[in-house]
Order: sequence, then structure tokens, then C-alpha cells
Amino acid sequence: MQCLFVFFCTISEGGFSCVYLARHGVYSSKQYALKHIIFNDEESLDLVMKEISVMKSLKAHPNNFGYETCNSL
Repeated sequence: MQCLFVFFCTISEGGFSCVYLARHGVYSSKQYALKHIIFNDEESLDLVMKEISVMKSLKAHPNNFGYETCNSL
């Protein structure tokens, strides 16, 4: 599997996730904050799905960098 992003640094680490600063491998002028979430059970998956739902529903705002996509492995 080819990685589409070039990772620069860790922005934040928490109990079940890490956020990384990255740039797209092809469209390198755009920066992204990529959140890697680890879940071990159905309850954690439900919380992750709720967070994704909230991120999708947020309107454009200077303090909100937006939501692009979600992928799972």
C-alpha cells in the first residue's frame, strides 16, 4: 500500500489517538492534520464514529480546519 502523505511531526498525542502534520504526496502545497485513532472494542468504535459524525457536520469557520475523509485499515 502506497502512502499518500508525507508526515512531518506529531502535533498531539492522547490516550487513543495521535495527530500528525502532513502534506499530500502529490499535491504538496496543502497541509493536513491527520488523526490516527486506535480502538479495541465496540464501545470505542461507537465513540470514534460519533467524533467523525461531529467533524463532518461542522460548518466552515476560521478555527475549524475542516474534514476531508476517513479511512480504516
